[in-house]
Amino acid sequence: MILALATFLLLDCQQVVQPRVVSDEEIRGAGFADDWRFPRELPNGKATPGVEFENAMIKLVQKPLLPATAGQPEVWLGDLVREMQAGQWSKKTSERLLKPLKKKLPSRDYYRVKDLLQAYDLYGRKWNPRKGGQAHGMRFGPSWEFGKNDWAEVGGDREVEQIAQLVVADIQALKVAEANYRGYWDHVKHDWEEISVVDDSFMQCRNEEGKIVHASVELDFEFDLPFPFSTAEFHLYTLNTLLPDGRPILYLRGHHSDFYWLAGYDIYHPVYDRNGDWVATLMVRQFGMDLDGVPDGTGDRHDNLRGQYGNLRRDAERVFIRRNRDKDQPEVYPYTGSLPPYEVVLPGKPD
Repeated sequence: MILALATFLLLDCQQVVQPRVVSDEEIRGAGFADDWRFPRELPNGKATPGVEFENAMIKLVQKPLLPATAGQPEVWLGDLVREMQAGQWSKKTSERLLKPLKKKLPSRDYYRVKDLLQAYDLYGRKWNPRKGGQAHGMRFGPSWEFGKNDWAEVGGDREVEQIAQLVVADIQALKVAEANYRGYWDHVKHDWEEISVVDDSFMQCRNEEGKIVHASVELDFEFDLPFPFSTAEFHLYTLNTLLPDGRPILYLRGHHSDFYWLAGYDIYHPVYDRNGDWVATLMVRQFGMDLDGVPDGTGDRHDNLRGQYGNLRRDAERVFIRRNRDKDQPEVYPYTGSLPPYEVVLPGKPD
């Protein structure tokens, strides 16, 4: 396969890098062997608790929350998201929609839906991902822990956090926002000190039909730590690829002497209303990390995840709005069979 040289463009004072098109072997040779990926199955063949959480969240969007009753149509989560969007995700709108669900949904499902729909602080000027009491529009599942022999990549504290949220944007908008590393400097309450993209590390692999089936990029991060600590660094490998059923997944894995381990993954599922029209994307993340010599617990990891997920949601929704402005129907990239195209925007320096 002929390798396409990475090209740099200057667009709106931003450096944009195009991917090199490479073979499957070259991407795997860059550190993406199968045993590198955060496992979705334990050595005994059972699914991880993370997959159980994913399935529970996905079930909320695969069938009606409430069946049709006399004179009332069935209620899908997508219908509620559409109404939340029309009501600008206000507290008043979420209370109105949640009230009739409380006595009709199983308790566990009700609180899952409640956490997903209550996002009024996320869209406010005073949103702070480090404040657990705010309404962030995110559902945390129970923490779980790898056993000592479950995965060779895990060291130190083996706890894993899991989180889900709804994003009114398609998977392409999410990938565009995710790869806009220049925009990370504008994130709310970020701790980044340095961000850089490794030269020639942005790669794509395509199948015989020309569809993107793998995409990867490597980055270096440095971030602030709370007093009395200074900063920490890590090298991050990212791999967007497809699960055996064709669904996209993003694998993350970090390396540095400052960390015992850092790894996780994101999956995505489309959300439809009762008419079968696309409304949003459900994102679910599994994520674990342990800093060497720095005390951190579930609360610290939740703060970190709220910042990552909330800022990504806000950015992706802006990208999606811009892309579909003045269109009667939004363009939505397929959620199975291929990865969407996107460019990497180099971080540069903060303003």
